[in-house]
Amino acid sequence: MADKKTAVIISEDRSLIENVTEEIQPLVEINGVFDDPLEAYGAVKQNIPGLVFIDIVNNSKEGLLLAERINRISPKILIFLLAKEKNSDLLLQSMRAGVADYIIFPVASGAILKSLEDSIQTREGVTRRGKIYSFFSTKGSLGTTTLAVNMADHIHSLSGERVTAVDLNLDMGDVSVFLDLPPAYTAFDMVRDLKRMDENLLLSSLIRHERGFYVLSTPEEISDPEDIKGEDITNILSLFAKFMDYIIIDLPHEFSERTIAAMNLSDRVFVLIQQSLPVVKSVRKGLQLLQELGFGEEKVSVVLNRYVERSELTPDDILQIIKQPAFALIANDHLTATDAINSGKPLELVRESSRINRDIAKFASKLTGIKPKQEKRGWREALGLGRFISTALKT
Repeated sequence: MADKKTAVIISEDRSLIENVTEEIQPLVEINGVFDDPLEAYGAVKQNIPGLVFIDIVNNSKEGLLLAERINRISPKILIFLLAKEKNSDLLLQSMRAGVADYIIFPVASGAILKSLEDSIQTREGVTRRGKIYSFFSTKGSLGTTTLAVNMADHIHSLSGERVTAVDLNLDMGDVSVFLDLPPAYTAFDMVRDLKRMDENLLLSSLIRHERGFYVLSTPEEISDPEDIKGEDITNILSLFAKFMDYIIIDLPHEFSERTIAAMNLSDRVFVLIQQSLPVVKSVRKGLQLLQELGFGEEKVSVVLNRYVERSELTPDDILQIIKQPAFALIANDHLTATDAINSGKPLELVRESSRINRDIAKFASKLTGIKPKQEKRGWREALGLGRFISTALKT
């Protein structure tokens, strides 16, 4: 039994549970069976089993979301989705979610065991890969720092996972100012320490905000960004992705090799736009350049910041100009944003009920798949898994 891997099964179908258990017992020890995905997620996060089986017969979308969250805990966990029929879209989505195999159930005797053996062999050496989201604007003063700082705060608040806000404005960055934190550890320090950097050194070096997320700041004195190359940025972000669940980057307003290196590693780049014709034209040029550099709409999204309903330039007008819809709309609330900056606090601590704070919370929810806390109706909804039943099956 000592050589067996441990497994968790998530399903409300007793027949499926019994069949899967019977199939995998020669290789696996079952240490948890749940029909409440949130309870299962908590158990997986605490105990890190070798395998997780998720029944998606009635909840394909929610099952994929759960698989993605489990994969972020540890990509070494082998995740198997159990479905009724083949579906090419679900197959593709499951691969993106880090699923080891997509099994059509019921299956011939021995098929699941064979899938386990093959997956165990191919998954050896897989490392953690955190999500990287970058915020970029073609001009200054469009709100990238406010969005990056508060996105880090909301994502940590929603997920409870490791989140780092990274300031890549290496000469004049403001992330630490917005949070009233000393510029304790910077990208320049990381470049110096990369060869000896491990998880413990990273976590002990980064400053941690009282809200729970980490910060990589910029130096207090003006420094030369040219001392850090694109390769250094790649190495820094690759290290963060190994030990962090989410990395939120405040990018400089330039198309330098450092910016492009960060964009290359980002899961998504958010370009800020406002209801101002000069800004819209600037963003259009920037999007065209990003297209030429190989960054299409699958990576680059537009965020309409400081949105005003009564504006002559509507979201539809902007869509006609840039040919790309807004991924998110963030309300214009200059007073609240300024109060937050001047007090050195996230928006949540300054004016939780403000429209700008609620819009960023929804934005974070869209990225994580977790409902904002003001919209939660119960523990199941925290993961958006409303159709799963919340009573754990006992083995």
